[in-house]
Amino acid sequence: MKRSILSNVLAAICVLALVTSLFQAKALASDPVLVEAAKKEGKFVLYTSLPTDAAVALLTAFKEKYPFLDTSEFFRSTSYKTYSRFNIEAEAGKHIADCVSIALWHPYPEWKKKGWLMKYDSPNYKDIPKAVQDPGYFSALRAVSMVMAYNTTILSKSDIPKTWTDLLDPKWKGQIGVEGTDSGSQHMQYYLFRKVYGEDYWGKLLNNEPRIFSGQGAMFTALLRGEIKVTMHGQGYMIYRYRELEGAPIQGVWPADCVPMYAGPVALTATAPHTNAAKLFMDWILSKEGQQAMVKNVGAYSPRTDVDPAKGNPPMKSFKPVFIEDWDAFGKSTDAFKKAWEQIKR
Repeated sequence: MKRSILSNVLAAICVLALVTSLFQAKALASDPVLVEAAKKEGKFVLYTSLPTDAAVALLTAFKEKYPFLDTSEFFRSTSYKTYSRFNIEAEAGKHIADCVSIALWHPYPEWKKKGWLMKYDSPNYKDIPKAVQDPGYFSALRAVSMVMAYNTTILSKSDIPKTWTDLLDPKWKGQIGVEGTDSGSQHMQYYLFRKVYGEDYWGKLLNNEPRIFSGQGAMFTALLRGEIKVTMHGQGYMIYRYRELEGAPIQGVWPADCVPMYAGPVALTATAPHTNAAKLFMDWILSKEGQQAMVKNVGAYSPRTDVDPAKGNPPMKSFKPVFIEDWDAFGKSTDAFKKAWEQIKR
C-alpha cells in the first residue's frame, strides 16, 4: 500500500515537473511580432551605472539571445552622472537612450511624473516583488549589498573587522577606502548608517581619515596594491567579480550588525529610438534567464526568489539587510553628505 502511494506521488511530481517545464519554456519564448519589429530597428542603447566590464558582459549575453541587435553603443558612469546626462538630454529633446539603469531609486518616480518613462507591461513583472517595482514603468534589475572588502594577503583572520563599529578603532586610520560624492550608493550608505548608528557615526569615522576614491575600480586597485587595508563601501558584486572572475585575493565581510542594500531599477525611456528592442530587453532582464545572466556577469543579488546569489556570496537570508524607506528624507540629506565628505583630507 505504501509503495503504491509513493509511486503515485512520484508520478504526480513527474507530471508537475513536465507541466512546469513546458510552461517555463513557453514563458521564455519571445513574442514573434515583437522580435520581428526589433529586427527592423537592429539596435539597443543602455545608459547605466554598472561597471563597464559588467555592462559589456550583460549586453553581450543579451545579444547572444538576440544576435540581430547591435548593443555596442552604451553610456556608463556613476549613478549621479548618468542621472544628470539623461536629465539634460530629456530636457533638450535628445532621444538616445532606450533604457536607463542606475543605483538610485528616487529618480524613477520623478521621471515617471515628467512622462520620461515608457509604459510597458512586461509579463515578467509578476515574478518581481511588488516592493521593488512600479508595474509597467520600472523594476529592480539588481539588489546590491554594501559590505567590507579586504586583501587576503594583507589582513590575517584575527585582524578582519566584523562589524561597522569596528572601523571606528584608531588602528584603521588612513587605511579605509570610501567613494566620492558622485556615488549614489556611497550617499545611501551614509544615510543608512546615520539611521542605524546615529548621526555621530560619520564624525567618528572621519577621525580615522578614510581615503576617497573615484569609483569601485580605483578603490579595489588600491586595496590590491596594499595602499588601504579595507574598503567600507565594497559592493558585493564587485567582490564576486574580483574573487571569482579575476582570481584576485579579495574577500568580503557581510557584517553581523547589518548590511546596507539598495535596489538598482531599470526602466525604458518614453522616447526610446528602438522601442521594440527596448521591450525585448525588459522582458529578458526580468526573466529567470536574464536574471541568471545578470548574476553571472554582474554579480549582484537578483530580486527574483528563484535565482541563486553569485558564487561565493552569502544568501540574503543569512544576514540582516537594511534599506532606505523614506526617499524624500534621503534626498534632503544630500547637503549633509557633501559637507561630511568635504572634511576628508585629500
